[in-house]
Amino acid sequence: MLQQDYLMRLIGMLIAGMQRNLIHQVKTPARASDDLEEILSDALDLDMSTLLTLNPDSFSMVMSVSGVDPRVVEYVARTLVLQAWYLRQAGDEDTGDLRLRQAECLMSEYGMEPFDPSYVPTAEELEQLALSLQEG
Repeated sequence: MLQQDYLMRLIGMLIAGMQRNLIHQVKTPARASDDLEEILSDALDLDMSTLLTLNPDSFSMVMSVSGVDPRVVEYVARTLVLQAWYLRQAGDEDTGDLRLRQAECLMSEYGMEPFDPSYVPTAEELEQLALSLQEG
């Protein structure tokens, strides 16, 4: 029960962070990307500024050995995809492509099916997801 509460809090932090990020789109795409990196760092208690410089294979290996729960990985990957979208909007195609490859590699490392990287959730969809997590 305690572990499930922790996971729900962690997933909720990631969803709330993505939701805030999408709602407050008045900021620049670069700032939105930085905010997502900070959200990941806070939620996972990892130094994402260092981890996100790694190649996709090394990134997913470090995430795997760091003890990130498999039930959280999908939300981490979706956060990376959203960050990639912001980076591309900011004109940083190379880093955006790296984030997409990191997300894909992470999903593969955990045996999960990849999702459409061009899909960017709306704030309303994230709110529905957060509500379903609270109910379940």
